[in-house]
Amino acid sequence: MPKHVIKKHVYPCNLPLEEMEIPSVLSALFELNFTPTILCDNVGRIISINNTFKDLTGYDDLEVRYAPLSMLFDGYENKEIEYEQIFNEIIHNGGWKGTLWLRTKKGRLLALAAQFSAINKPNGPIQHIIGMYEMPSASDAEKFPHPAHHDMMTRLISAGAFLNRLEHAMYIVRENGSMASIFYMDIDNFETLNSRFGFETGDAILRRLSRILQQNLPAESSIARIKDDEFAFIVLDKFTQKDIHDTIEKVMDALEKDKIIGDILPSISFSIGAAIHPLSGDGHKELFDKARQCAKIAKERGGNRVVYHKKVG
Repeated sequence: MPKHVIKKHVYPCNLPLEEMEIPSVLSALFELNFTPTILCDNVGRIISINNTFKDLTGYDDLEVRYAPLSMLFDGYENKEIEYEQIFNEIIHNGGWKGTLWLRTKKGRLLALAAQFSAINKPNGPIQHIIGMYEMPSASDAEKFPHPAHHDMMTRLISAGAFLNRLEHAMYIVRENGSMASIFYMDIDNFETLNSRFGFETGDAILRRLSRILQQNLPAESSIARIKDDEFAFIVLDKFTQKDIHDTIEKVMDALEKDKIIGDILPSISFSIGAAIHPLSGDGHKELFDKARQCAKIAKERGGNRVVYHKKVG
């Protein structure tokens, strides 16, 4: 059997799209089914979606008709690879079942249990592919970050979880008599980046930045995506201005070497605020607010800089 190349969409299509008819049994299934359901042709182009799927994703028929099924997938850095593996299994084995990410029209990411089945002509080739979605089982859901505690796009912890971690960290440094830095990072002109390079590139920047922060900050650091293009992280025992500068330089060096971000790095800069415990305060919310306020001041001064709440040695 020849290898199918998903990216180029070169699968043989038996009929032009305009002539492909939806069997009456599938039409009835769409009308009666309360499970989010999607119907594709034999090359993975979307033909129709039912009302429940429309309610779930915010798309209507005209917005997705004839678009590749992959437009709804979100496999982070491996979107095309994930889609290729799933589609090949449908073609070769008649179906695929598992949990995957689905992106809504508004950009929200949903972890859903999905089942795709190939529908063949009697004793003939595949004519359609039908997919049904539902919330994953409890055991499957445990494999995915919970939306109350994690950001679905970057898999970093959420703002609420970060404040809990920060409160716990402050308890530890008080007990130990040590110090800690709280950073608030805002990407400068992110809306312009989205407009210039596209939202997919913007999403890739957020994911790669998240990964680079995880890889280059100390293992005990807590890192969060607070909202949109704003991040925060805690670094223990890094409290001098040189410590903070070295930490940021390490992250920037990693960004420059990154294959995804490196080419557009000249267009990326950051406004960063830093608050130091206990010099800037003692309460976790107080420190968070001061770091955020410093980031705001950095942006107001033109961005691409770090503003400290308290000057440190």
